[in-house]
Amino acid sequence: MSFETYGLPEEKYLQFFEEEAELHCKALNILHAVAERNNIDLSGTDSKFIWELFQSCSYNADDKCRVLQKEQDPDEVKRRFWDPIITPSRDEMMEEIKATKELVEKLLPTD
Repeated sequence: MSFETYGLPEEKYLQFFEEEAELHCKALNILHAVAERNNIDLSGTDSKFIWELFQSCSYNADDKCRVLQKEQDPDEVKRRFWDPIITPSRDEMMEEIKATKELVEKLLPTD
């Protein structure tokens, strides 16, 4: 594990870290509350089980956020992430094909 500030001041990094720690701790509290509501005592389980459950919930919540954000603000998704699932639209591909075709036609000699 490393701490990479990307050239930002240490205080800014620590602010981001605190925000993420707050989010993760709230999520962990919710995990325990939901388990308790379902009569599951996590205190008797292995820490690896809790970690894998937490990761699974986190991954699925992230994915739901990505899908919703992709529907509501696709430009923000494109700006923030490289995601192999996000592909250019048909219109974007057609524009690129047309531009490439025009360039090729300019480069080829005409007889």
